[in-house]
Amino acid sequence: MGLYELFDMIIASGEVGVEKPNPDIFEMVLKRYHLSDASKMLHIGDNVQKDYRAARHFGASALLFDPLSLNAEVASTDKITSFTELRVE
Repeated sequence: MGLYELFDMIIASGEVGVEKPNPDIFEMVLKRYHLSDASKMLHIGDNVQKDYRAARHFGASALLFDPLSLNAEVASTDKITSFTELRVE
């Protein structure tokens, strides 16, 4: 299974013209999936400020991808070191 098969949507900011932490990029996901509640969205990224904190500030759930475990300020329950840690329920 490839990485793209794990996710419903992958947005590259360079392709859509909106850079994180601008909340418009998260709004695009809500609109695309007709969601009214940001808490229904999970954002995964490798930048503490632009990915993890920006998504949480927007109201989404967030995981920090931290393969080298360098970000001690983020709780271990809020980060993954490998995509094999993801479980679909």
